[in-house]
Amino acid sequence: MASARSRTAPVHSRSGGAAPAAEPAGAPGVALLSAEEKDLFVEAFHKELDFLELVLLLVNRSFPFKNVDLIWASEARSGRVTAWQGTGTTRALRNPHLRLLSGPRRNPNPRFCNLINDYGRREAETCLLSDLAAAERARRTGRVQVYTCHAGITDVAVPVRSGPHYLATLHCGQCLREPPSESGFARIARRAARLQHVDLDELRKAYYELPVIPPERVRNATRLLSLFAESLGRLWERLRDAVRFQRHKLREADLLRLEFAHLMLSGGGRSDRERIRALLRQLGFRHSPNRVIVVQPESESDLPPSWSSYEVTRTAVWHAVESVAEKMDDAAAVHLRPHGICLFWHDSTAQSEQPAEFRARRLAQRIVHAVNDRCGLSVRVGVGPLVKSWRRLGESYQGARDALAGSEDPVVFYRPANLPIRVLRDETDDICRRLDHGDWDSADQRLRGFPVLVFRHLGAKPEAMPAARHMLNFTLELIADAASAWVATS
Repeated sequence: MASARSRTAPVHSRSGGAAPAAEPAGAPGVALLSAEEKDLFVEAFHKELDFLELVLLLVNRSFPFKNVDLIWASEARSGRVTAWQGTGTTRALRNPHLRLLSGPRRNPNPRFCNLINDYGRREAETCLLSDLAAAERARRTGRVQVYTCHAGITDVAVPVRSGPHYLATLHCGQCLREPPSESGFARIARRAARLQHVDLDELRKAYYELPVIPPERVRNATRLLSLFAESLGRLWERLRDAVRFQRHKLREADLLRLEFAHLMLSGGGRSDRERIRALLRQLGFRHSPNRVIVVQPESESDLPPSWSSYEVTRTAVWHAVESVAEKMDDAAAVHLRPHGICLFWHDSTAQSEQPAEFRARRLAQRIVHAVNDRCGLSVRVGVGPLVKSWRRLGESYQGARDALAGSEDPVVFYRPANLPIRVLRDETDDICRRLDHGDWDSADQRLRGFPVLVFRHLGAKPEAMPAARHMLNFTLELIADAASAWVATS
């Protein structure tokens, strides 16, 4: 029979070669879950993996069969068992908690199987063939399969199920059901004749080393394995139910954050104050938020081909920002339409001895790196000003938006302007309105004075030049669109 090690990597079988056992991908039964539940379930399953491997090792040590492995099928529309992922004895022998268990640490894989599959290098053309066929029979029938493998020794496949659904297979065996004999080896030698890598003299020695398990003990062991498989099925169901409950709580938290963000940005009326206090408690805020950070994904035209939709991109960025917020105190990330991706946060810089903006800049850089690591995307982060009350968070939000509009830097802070930016917005609207009415001369005069207003807003220092250029380009694009629209309708 094949090893869990060789099913997850094409080198070295249960001989425990030099290469470390690969972390198994996925989890059993994920094809039965919704798209929203799959990642949560895999994460929950892998938290239990170390303990499960030690249990498999204890079962292996107490059973007459060797190499008890839990193997699950890769997802396939047909549901057929066609490829493997799994864990078992080989990985358990490398478990960091193995030192807590007494007993031998030698890999129990029989030398016979190592010779047949060339220590895992020829798994696909030898052991895997009969193992896949047995697992498929176990899936289809729901019954234990005690079978003779392609090399002529006994293996066992026990299905793990949840109700009518197949989840995985327990594999073990690698034994004889009657004492070794010359006639028995002659049959094995005929089976192995096509395997040119097998030394028949060495195989004969290994054949006589195989454990012998009488039929009655085989039946008793398969009954115990069936009970163990039922317990694994119930463990899967408990993890599934826990994941569904967790997903339900996450949805509730999403709704709470949305309500919270809308009330915060609107300033909230007197009638909203009790509700806002309740939301702060439910979202875990010990201190009211006093700063808003706005995260802006790169423009749709700059997206890599793998991102087919700008909305998909925004959702991926939001999840990355949310993962940062979850590790913080007094923070909540919200994807607000049309406001964008916002992080409401209590910045305690004012109460600390750290330099002004230190914490906010460090947080903004963490967000940039988190999005890049998780999604491979670039974002820009606008940091709004600190405000004294949550009722003024709308000002912090608008400051973060204005900061993004006035600079192309990846992290940009709001700076109080000599001239409020609303004056620039009003002036741009006035120029576009004059163009709409065909008043070209007065629009031209207003436009000539616009750069002066920009420098009054940003300041005339050299470091303000890139931001001024960016704002002028943005404004000219708006004006050009208005002029084009007037020409088209004239």
